[in-house]
Amino acid sequence: MAWLSALFLTVFGAKLWLIQIYASGLPYWDQWDEARRLIQPWLEGKLTWGALFEPHNEHRIFFTRILDLAELWLNGQWDPLLQMVVNAALHASYACGLAYALWIFLGRKNAPLICLLLAPFFAFPFAAENTLHGFQSQMYFLNAFALVAIVGLSFAVSGSRRWIVGLIAAIFSLFAMGSGMLAALAVIGLLILRLLKHRKLARSEIVTLVCCLIIFGVGLLLNVTAEQDKPFRAHSIADFVTALAGNLAWPFQEYPAMLVLVCLPLLLTLIKYFRDDFQDPRAAEFILTFAFWGLLQSAGLAYARTHLGVSSRYGDTLSVVLLASIASLFILPEKMDFRRLSQPLLKCFIIGWVAILMGGLWQISWGTIGVKTDENYLQANRMWSLLEEENVRAFLATDDAAHLLGKAALAVPYWNPGWLVEILRQPKLQSAMPPAAHAPVKLENVRADSVFIADGFALEKPLPEFTQTWGSFATNRAAATGEFSSQNIAPTFPKIMLPVLFSDETPDLKIQLVTASGHTTAVRPSEFGRWQTLVLDAPAESFHVAVSDHSPTAWLAVGEIKELGRLGAWARGLINQGVNLLIVGLDLFVGLALSGWLWRKYSPAADQVFLLLAVIVSLSAFVGVWSARKLSAAEVTSDLQQNWAKNYAKNGDAAGVARHLRLALCLQPNNPAALVGLANCVLQDSSLEKNLAHTQAVAYLEAALRLQPQAESIRKQLDKLSGAPLPAPEK
Repeated sequence: MAWLSALFLTVFGAKLWLIQIYASGLPYWDQWDEARRLIQPWLEGKLTWGALFEPHNEHRIFFTRILDLAELWLNGQWDPLLQMVVNAALHASYACGLAYALWIFLGRKNAPLICLLLAPFFAFPFAAENTLHGFQSQMYFLNAFALVAIVGLSFAVSGSRRWIVGLIAAIFSLFAMGSGMLAALAVIGLLILRLLKHRKLARSEIVTLVCCLIIFGVGLLLNVTAEQDKPFRAHSIADFVTALAGNLAWPFQEYPAMLVLVCLPLLLTLIKYFRDDFQDPRAAEFILTFAFWGLLQSAGLAYARTHLGVSSRYGDTLSVVLLASIASLFILPEKMDFRRLSQPLLKCFIIGWVAILMGGLWQISWGTIGVKTDENYLQANRMWSLLEEENVRAFLATDDAAHLLGKAALAVPYWNPGWLVEILRQPKLQSAMPPAAHAPVKLENVRADSVFIADGFALEKPLPEFTQTWGSFATNRAAATGEFSSQNIAPTFPKIMLPVLFSDETPDLKIQLVTASGHTTAVRPSEFGRWQTLVLDAPAESFHVAVSDHSPTAWLAVGEIKELGRLGAWARGLINQGVNLLIVGLDLFVGLALSGWLWRKYSPAADQVFLLLAVIVSLSAFVGVWSARKLSAAEVTSDLQQNWAKNYAKNGDAAGVARHLRLALCLQPNNPAALVGLANCVLQDSSLEKNLAHTQAVAYLEAALRLQPQAESIRKQLDKLSGAPLPAPEK
């Protein structure tokens, strides 16, 4: 359990970290179909069982739909971030299930090595699409059902409890993805292998064969042809063979000849399986069946997606053949002992082979995470999702379809912007929309004598456009004192998200939630001098937001309210702990490995050497892959907003530059480069009145100079605008 816990925490933590840095709270492309075909009928009481089995493109994703409906029902709100967290737990659980299955067949003494070698295959981000899109749970259901089907149908007597579970899993696979029927075909392949070896099949195996043939036949009948996907298929045998070779060579897809190296241990295992003196036939059968299932998946992908390119979402399936090859190393050298020097070539081959393949795994993961925005999936995907969020936010604030229509394809989160407009305008759907696509509760100032004004905060502390705020920082750049009281709000969700900004930590600044019965809840941020979105318990009855500023120097501001489901809040809390969970998992791995080595728990000596080697290789791979990562999501997103500002600058769009620099400042207010850039933008913006542009530019430059008092270039520019030199900073 300790080793499985280390594996689960490492995989789960790595995925949560990825979500924290690069995920968007908006549904992505095909996921919006859930709104039209699943959520809206469910909310209206019109959803039928038949609709759950209807094809989505080429797949019948019944279990994905059931899971998403369960999350919606329990949370009360459609939330992609919650879906991502649940999917991450599913995949980490599948990793533990595979590890458990492997050590059942390979021996429990190999558990440490198995867990260590599996960890990179599940924690690295080479299949980042599955992690970052809440709609991708079907990939994990496909793998999990196939594993259960292979173990249950292949290694249990027909009619037994384990066999029945395997049969059910094989049937369930048909409704995970279109290629789910291949799990039954993989079991048929094993039965043929046994027939070739033993020249006969037991009665129980014949029953299994018949059941698998029926399941495979039903799968063919359920198969769907999507007309729009036909151009992506293989047009010739040569196309298919080339694509298949690349898939089998994964992670070296650009070098198909590498399939020889990847598959060599499996070929040796197959040869050894037919020897009369082979001592581990069950272990070999499991590994070969698992590999055959991976080969069938690779073949299906080679046929159906030859001319589209292999998306990262297929990485979890393409890695199966390599995983099986690694597992076969445990049974090839049956009695290898490092105290003897009679097998140096075999030992060198195993060590070298593992190092080369881990290098390939590192390379493909690095290509996904990378450093430069235009060369890797993660940053490019997040960069475009920022535009998606911006355009959806603008539409929700204005109901102007122009914010979604006529945009670049990747700047809108759905392939049909017209349908997206209709979806977002549906009252029933809008009530269950994710926070990023849910119309906010805008605060209204009910006090006629209030000094709080709209957008009453310092220019250098912005929030995204189309976000309503009230603050006590007046237009003359002075702090005012007074009070603000909002209208009564009737909460519909158990949690609310409230953006607040306290310029300083002082008791003279207060925000409270006041219920109709007079109960008050104080709202206090953990950070000062910047906007912070707080997740709060919504009062059980109607309430209003009361804000008071009795400080002659400090000021505060409050933004519009977003509502949030309870499980959504829980998911966001877990996401914020991703790095810590990953570190705990890796520390647990190291501690278990060192304690086992020091206390001689593992024998023979070869196991100790391989255990230490696996620790070194795995940790080196983790350091290599994750060295490109930044710990702060705000820092990454701010950098990407500044990249957008540079792109707009190339096109001469000063307004676009200023918009994205302000968005960068939302995340990192202490960014002098962004402040100087904003000063230059407003000065060049012909749509702004000259005096207003001058005032704003001076405010930005003064803020930048406070952050970098020794910056002479900023000082000179400010002197030029102010008309008089400022005093030099003290040495």
